[in-house]
Amino acid sequence: MTRAGLIAAACLAITAVPSVAEPLASPIITDTTDLKASNALGAIAEDYVKVTLALGEKEAGYVDAYYGPAKWAEAAKIDPRDMRELGNALVELMQRLDDLPKSDDLLIEARKHFLSAQLEAAVTRHAMIQGESFSFAKEAKGLFGVTPELRPLEEFDPVLEEIENLAPGDGPLSERVAALEKGYIIPKDRLQIVFDTAIAECKARTAKYFDLPEGENFKLEFVTGKSWSGYNYYQGNYQSLIQVNTDLPIFIGRAVDLGCHEGYPGHHVYNMLLERNLTKGRGWQEFSVYPLYSPQSLIAEGSANYGIELAFSGQDRLDYERDILYPLAGLDPDTAAAYWALQIAKQALSGARMTITQRYLDGEITREQAIVLTQKYQLVSRERAEQMTDFAEQYRSYVINYGLGMEMVRDWIEAQGDAPVWRWKAMERLLSEPMLPGDLVGVSAEADHSEAASKIWREFVPDSGQADTVQGELLRSVEKLRDEAIRNGNGNWDEGFEILITYLEEKLLDEPLFEESDRSEIAKILGRLQKFDNPLMNDEPYDFLVARVVDYYDFHGSQPRISNPELKR
Repeated sequence: MTRAGLIAAACLAITAVPSVAEPLASPIITDTTDLKASNALGAIAEDYVKVTLALGEKEAGYVDAYYGPAKWAEAAKIDPRDMRELGNALVELMQRLDDLPKSDDLLIEARKHFLSAQLEAAVTRHAMIQGESFSFAKEAKGLFGVTPELRPLEEFDPVLEEIENLAPGDGPLSERVAALEKGYIIPKDRLQIVFDTAIAECKARTAKYFDLPEGENFKLEFVTGKSWSGYNYYQGNYQSLIQVNTDLPIFIGRAVDLGCHEGYPGHHVYNMLLERNLTKGRGWQEFSVYPLYSPQSLIAEGSANYGIELAFSGQDRLDYERDILYPLAGLDPDTAAAYWALQIAKQALSGARMTITQRYLDGEITREQAIVLTQKYQLVSRERAEQMTDFAEQYRSYVINYGLGMEMVRDWIEAQGDAPVWRWKAMERLLSEPMLPGDLVGVSAEADHSEAASKIWREFVPDSGQADTVQGELLRSVEKLRDEAIRNGNGNWDEGFEILITYLEEKLLDEPLFEESDRSEIAKILGRLQKFDNPLMNDEPYDFLVARVVDYYDFHGSQPRISNPELKR
C-alpha cells in the first residue's frame, strides 16, 4: 500500500571483540540542525510508543513486547483512546515524520525510515481491527513491507516425488511420513531435560560470537491450547518467558529448532540486543515496543529461523542431535541420519505453506481443502494440519515471515562473507540496528568486497596481536576501530587506536590506486574516527574502508610488515 493509500485508510476512521556489558552511552550530537532533528525525532518516537500501546488495548496480542516506562503502559489502560482518535494520531505522526528535514546523519535517517515503516503497518492494522479486509498480498505488504512471490502448488510435486523414496510403502505419502516420524517423538517425561540441554547448547554457540548482557535469562514453560508450537514473551531487562506447546507430539528436531528460534540467537537475543544497544544504549524509545504486525516481525522471524542453521550447520547438527539429544530422549541414535534426511528434504516444501494460506484467506478454497492441502504439501498429520490452519486464521499473512523472512535474511547475511565470524558479525548487526525488510534487498557495492575481506581475515589476521602483513593489519585496524565504536562507545579509547588510524592514513591516503574522490572519502572517515568522544556508530563508513583495503590487496598482493612495538592494540 502506498503512503497516500495508508493515510487515506487511516482517515476512514476519522470520517491506520572488546565490549562492555553496560549500555552504550548515547552518541553526542554537536551539529545544531541534527540536534534539532534528533530531538524532534525523539518526540515522535515517544508518541509512536504511546499510540502503539493504545492500539494494543484494542487488540490482544498486538503488542508483542514492551519494556519502556511503566507509566505509559498504565496510561494506555486507564485512559483508552477510541479508534477515531488513534487514526488521527497515526496520520499526525506520519505527517510530522515527513516534515523533518533530510539529515546527513545516517543513523537519524535510519530511525526515520524505521518509524515510517512501522507507522504504515500500524495504519494497515488499524484498518483491519475496524473490519477492513485486504487480499493476502496487500495485507502482507501493508503489515510487513514485502509482497510475497507465491509459487503454484504443482511446483512442489517433484519434491514430493523425491521424498517418496525416503518413506516407502502404501497409502498417502503424508501418512507414511507421519508413521515414520512417530519413532522420533520426545517422551513427555524427557521434554524438560532435552530442551534444557538443547537451549544451553544454542546459548553456548551464540555466546562464542556475541557478548550477551550480564544477567540475561529465560524461563521455560510447557503449555497447551495454542495454535503455535513455541512462543517467546520478552519481559524486558534481558529476561524472557519461552513457552512450548505440547498439544501435539514434539519431535526430536524441534528441540534445537525452538531453542535457537525462541532463544539463542533468535527472539530472546534479538530483543535483548535491541533493548541494550538501541533503547538503553541510544535512548531510542521506539524500540521499547514491538508491535507484532509490523515489518519488524519479518526481521525477527527470518533471523530466528536462519539462526538455527547459523548455529548448527548441516552435519554438525546431525552429529549433535545423534550423540547428545537422542540418548537423552531415549531414541535410537543409529536412526538419526534417516530422520535428518527426511527433514532436510521437507524444507524444500516450506513455500507451499504461504500459497495454501493465501488461497484459504482469499476465499479460493475452504478450510477443509486447506487442511487436506497442508497434509499433502507439508507432510504432516491431520491434527497438525488443523493446528497450522488455526494459526493461519489467527495470524493470517504473518506466515510469510518464516519462510520468506528466512530466505531474505540468509541471502543478506551470506552476502557479507562465507566465514562463520563474518556471518555472525552480520547477524549481530542485523539484530542491533533499525533494519527493515527493504534493507535486505540489493546488496551494496561495498558488500561485493565482503567475500574477499573474509579471505584476508582468515589468512592474514591472527587471533590476537598485530598482523605480519600490510593487508592483514589494515583490515585488523578497521575492524578494531569499528568494534570499539559500535560495541563499546569508544569507552576503551587510548593511544593505540590513534596509531591504528595513523597506519590507515599512511597506507591509504597517498595510494595512487584510488581516485581522488575515494581518497577524499577515506580522509573524511578517518578524520571523523579521531573524534573519539563522538563515536562513529554506523557500519557504512567502516564497510567503505574495508572495501578499499580489499582493493589495496588486489592491486599490491601480499606485503610483509614489521610489528610496531608501541602498538598494544
